[in-house]
Amino acid sequence: LIFTTLVFLLLRFPLEVLSWNGHSLLFDHYELGIFSASAGWVDKPGLLYQDFTSDYAIVTNLWFGFVKLIAVFAQKITGHTDDLFPLFFMLFGLWIWVLSGVYFWKRSGIKAWFWFTPAPLFFALNRFDTLPGLLVVGAALTLSSGQFFLGAFLLGMSAAFKGYALFLAPACFAYLLQKISLKKALLTTSLVGLPMALFQLGAVPFMGWENMMKPIQFQSTRWLNGESIFDSLHALMTLTGFSTDTAVQVRDTLAVHRYSKGLQILGALSGFILWPKTREQLLDTFLWVTLVFTTVG
Repeated sequence: LIFTTLVFLLLRFPLEVLSWNGHSLLFDHYELGIFSASAGWVDKPGLLYQDFTSDYAIVTNLWFGFVKLIAVFAQKITGHTDDLFPLFFMLFGLWIWVLSGVYFWKRSGIKAWFWFTPAPLFFALNRFDTLPGLLVVGAALTLSSGQFFLGAFLLGMSAAFKGYALFLAPACFAYLLQKISLKKALLTTSLVGLPMALFQLGAVPFMGWENMMKPIQFQSTRWLNGESIFDSLHALMTLTGFSTDTAVQVRDTLAVHRYSKGLQILGALSGFILWPKTREQLLDTFLWVTLVFTTVG
C-alpha cells in the first residue's frame, strides 16, 4: 500500500488520462467524488445520512469509509493535499479485478474471457458493484459444493451491499429444496436477509431510525435512470418516427412504479419456477433474475 502510494506521488500519474473530453474512459470523476463525499464522516465531524448524504446501504458506506481511512492516512504521511480516495478506490478495485480474473481463468479457462472486457474493468475501477457481484458468484459456488449456510450468508452479504440480491432468494430456495428438507431450506434461505438486517439495525443506535431508513426509501422509490427497458423503448420509438411526446407518454405509462416493481417481483419468482438443479443452472438463474431486476427498475 505504501509502495503504491509513493509510486503514485513520485510519478504524479494524472488520473485525467483515463478520461477524455469530459467523458469517462476508465476514470469516473463524478461517481468517485460522490463515494468520497459519502465517506466524509471518517475525517470530519458529523453523522452518515444526516450530515453526509448517501444513497447507499451501511455495508457499502463501511467500504467507502475503509478506503477513505487509507486515503486520509496516505495524505497525512505524504503531505499530499489532493483527495487520494479515487486513487485508492481504483487500486483496490484493480486488485480485486485481477485476483478474480486469475481465479476465473484457472477455473474456467477461455470461458472467463468476459471478465477481461472493458465493462468489468470499468466497474471494478469506478463502482463497488464488483463486490456484490462476486459475492453472488461465490454464493452459487459454495451452495453447489454443499456449504449451504455459507452460500446463503454470502448471498446475504451481497444483498447488504446491493438489495437486488434479495430477489435471488427464491432461486436459492428452489435449489436448496432439491438438496435438503423443506425446514432446513427455509431456515437457510432466511439467512439471505440476515446480514442486511443486522447491519442496518445495528446502525440505529448511532444515527437513529429515520436516518437509517433514508437509503432504503431512496432506492425503493427511485425513478428511471435512463438505462431501463422502458428507456430503450422510448429511444426506439423516437428513432422509428414516433413523436417525442408520444414516446415519453408510452414510456412513462408503462413504467409506472407499481408495474416496474411488479415485474421485478415476477422476475424473482421466475427464479423459483426455473428450478435450478446444477451449479451452472443456478448461476444462469441468478443472472436472469438480476437482468430482469436491473432492466425494468
